[in-house]
Amino acid sequence: MIQLEPLWIYQQADLALDRFENGLKKSPTRTKLFNVRNAVMEQQNRIKRLEADLQKALDECSRIAADVRKLSAEVNNLDAKMEQCDTEDITQVRRLLKNMEDWNRALASMRKELAQAQNLAHGTDATVKEVRTKLTQGKKDFDALKEKYDAELAAAAPERDRLKAEAERLAKDIPKELMERYKKIKKTRMNPVAKVQNEQCGGCNMAIPSLTMSKLRSGDVLLECESCGRILYFTEN
Repeated sequence: MIQLEPLWIYQQADLALDRFENGLKKSPTRTKLFNVRNAVMEQQNRIKRLEADLQKALDECSRIAADVRKLSAEVNNLDAKMEQCDTEDITQVRRLLKNMEDWNRALASMRKELAQAQNLAHGTDATVKEVRTKLTQGKKDFDALKEKYDAELAAAAPERDRLKAEAERLAKDIPKELMERYKKIKKTRMNPVAKVQNEQCGGCNMAIPSLTMSKLRSGDVLLECESCGRILYFTEN
């Protein structure tokens, strides 16, 4: 005859340990800790993106500034040619004036573009500093919460160890094959063993067929609920 009472008793201890550990996982301190950790990680990633954007903006400023210097030199050269130009050569004068106008327009456009790039770089740099300040505070908050949560775990350790030891003690009375089946079902069902009451599965409340009930009463075979797959535990008491 298959004895399922030890497994049923073990399950109560196993579930008690699960409930205690789940309670620790749902601790408000732990929840805050993970929220702060995620925020810190996001700020770190944001800083990396901002620093990359800042470097691009600075590189663009350097490029435009170099172009401005080059074009300014060209404008100065053109201005010198204007002063040396024979005013009687109208065609040359007109050509130089046209070139001067075009280059001055291009120079003004470049200076405007440079100002925009500098503003972008300045704004990005300010944002980087702001995020770094938040990151520093976030790390302080994380350290404080980590210390608090570690203290909670330390305070809970004796009770968790007691529950764990009780479950391990009861597990020694369970045959290996039966325990393996229990653990396999537990991957999908929190309580792998269901007590039969009023010819119903205590796990899913579905009615147990008459033939299955007869086999359960004999106690010769290990049976699982046809609806939920839990191990059926039946006792006449």
